[in-house]
Amino acid sequence: MNRMRAALVCFTLIQSTIHPLPKQDTVSLTVIVEGEYPAESELSLKLVDLKEGTERVETLDSETCTFELRKGREYLACLKDCPPGFIPEEEFLINKAESTKDLEKTFQLNPLEVRIMQYDAGPETFLGGGELVLRDESDEEIFAFAPDEEGRVLDEEGNPFLFEAGASYILAQKESVPGYERGCEQLILIPEFMEHNGEPLTVEYELEKLSGEEEQPDQAPLPFYEIRRIAQPLYGETDPFLNEPEEEESLPETPPQITAVPVSVQPSAVRIPEVYLSRPADKESAKIENRIERAGFVVRLLNEEGKHIPGASIAVLDENGRTVDQWQSNDQDHVVEGSSIKDGSTYTVHMVKPAEGFSGAVIDIEHTVKAKPGDSLPVIELSDVPVKKQKALQKTETVKKTVNYALYACIAAAVCICAAVAAVCLSGRHKH
Repeated sequence: MNRMRAALVCFTLIQSTIHPLPKQDTVSLTVIVEGEYPAESELSLKLVDLKEGTERVETLDSETCTFELRKGREYLACLKDCPPGFIPEEEFLINKAESTKDLEKTFQLNPLEVRIMQYDAGPETFLGGGELVLRDESDEEIFAFAPDEEGRVLDEEGNPFLFEAGASYILAQKESVPGYERGCEQLILIPEFMEHNGEPLTVEYELEKLSGEEEQPDQAPLPFYEIRRIAQPLYGETDPFLNEPEEEESLPETPPQITAVPVSVQPSAVRIPEVYLSRPADKESAKIENRIERAGFVVRLLNEEGKHIPGASIAVLDENGRTVDQWQSNDQDHVVEGSSIKDGSTYTVHMVKPAEGFSGAVIDIEHTVKAKPGDSLPVIELSDVPVKKQKALQKTETVKKTVNYALYACIAAAVCICAAVAAVCLSGRHKH
């Protein structure tokens, strides 16, 4: 009986070592949406797992919804599919510290207001007349409208046109204004998130006057100069224009008749006083050093060969999880600086979406900005590998874990067998 118990204990230990019980903790995320948007609108919540680079989209059936997240993971959450005429707040980051407890996040859906103003490029004043046209991304005309002094965009029925967040439109002139050149097409990019603190997004459409109808400025009258000729040049004497004696009136005399002799005729001379300007004093040149301090850093995404990876979406988040810069990588470095980058603040660089064919297993990097004089900025390098190699690495890691589990199981089995043999030997001695 003791032998059977010892064998059962050994079998249980071996099974628990080889096949451990799965355990996965989760936390709840409660999402609340506030705003006077249409009740029939179907909003969506996008959750991006920053560790795996995967994203999932959940439908918001009501104003308050709850979702399950994996504990200890970092997520990036934002609203999608907002109704036309509304724009959500910026996306926010769920870091590891916050993901250890249940969360509650309130999203504010704000009205999106766009104003289009037609200006005279010269004095920068409102210019009426003509007709503007709005087209969508496929270059199809949506409707035409007349410029409004307040910038309102009214459709054919006289209702305000509702722009969509994250969409792009093409603005052009359908009917030109008399006396002005035809305006060029202009691309209007509507932001995906609220970036203007509730203020309307203003688009200025400027027109140039026709070159043939420009107004000529009034010319001032030319100054009057009195020019008098002198019979003979008076070089080396007092200027004849100053203190000239008055001429006495005399009757013309009859010139005597003389024989014509060919002579060389010289023109009368007009003496112009010379003006000498004093030579400006020489100024010593001083070397001006560039002491302007720059606050920012450079981000580059490279592959295993050290070459840039284009097509990935990268974002920079501040300490509160708000996005301060987001771009799509190309074959050049990206400079992160501007009014949103503060000296002494810490920012997180993370990949929102990997490039096509790459795994996206990129570790987030935190960087504290320090303003320094000069043109050089610190460089942050992100490295990514193709999906096939990442799967191979994961498979190798899985094999290593399996081998380790098997080794631990063998050790545990050996210990159990030794304990069972010792128990059997002890029971045999007690019987004797």
